[in-house]
Amino acid sequence: MIRHRRPDDSRVQGRTVALLAALLVLPSLVQAQTTAFWNLFGLRSGFCIEFLISPDQFRLTPFQPGLAAPASQARRLAPVIARLVTQADSLASWYPSTLCLIQADSSRTGGDTQHHKDRPVSVLFWTVAPVSDSLPASAVLFATEGGLRGTQDLSGSAEVTRFEATLDVDAETGERVITAEIDETGLGWDGLVLPDTVAAGPIRDQSWQLVGKAPYWRVDFHAAPGSRRKVSGSLRVRGEGLLARLLLASPIRWVGEYWEGGTAHFGFSRGL
Repeated sequence: MIRHRRPDDSRVQGRTVALLAALLVLPSLVQAQTTAFWNLFGLRSGFCIEFLISPDQFRLTPFQPGLAAPASQARRLAPVIARLVTQADSLASWYPSTLCLIQADSSRTGGDTQHHKDRPVSVLFWTVAPVSDSLPASAVLFATEGGLRGTQDLSGSAEVTRFEATLDVDAETGERVITAEIDETGLGWDGLVLPDTVAAGPIRDQSWQLVGKAPYWRVDFHAAPGSRRKVSGSLRVRGEGLLARLLLASPIRWVGEYWEGGTAHFGFSRGL
């Protein structure tokens, strides 16, 4: 006969107390591991491209399907994407994705402030919708070569890919000409910033899990542009790179608003 011994109550209570203590300490440990931040000041430009990725092509991206939501399950969709998916049921299984470019006059990493008057510092981030509001979105992060000190400290743990970007503004017409080169993908946006305001106040805060090597990197993003205005322009995509193929295959490539002035903040930490 096998007799089961009842665990000693004092041992159970001791383990419970230890577990609760560990859980209470965990948030402070995660917070203590914040290792870097990028603050951008004097935004020269900021805009996002909303597009869709087919299920077949999504397998080619660095994102994991289990951590990304298709359009039918995404909690937050850009209104233009939501309307398109409603009109075409076949797009419900496609993955909504966002590619954003920010350019600024100056940046600060730690106590080091850099000014980029001749050539603005540029950051590009590519995200997909998370499967749950309680989880951070997956993201790929790009930064201009030498523009943000501290990126090399992150590159050993997460992909922070270098890219090139330019910004030219016609002094007479105000037309913006923006270009970006990412691997074998070339992007260009030519257009005017209209006087009509899209919205007032900061951009919705976002949290991302960087796609890359272990250990896990989390990015908390906050932007408070001086203005958020409508645009009239055209987007050009060329090349044989992955982003070029995804954008050209998308049934929509939408640029909804233009950010100018104000600040943007990227905070990096390890852990969930």
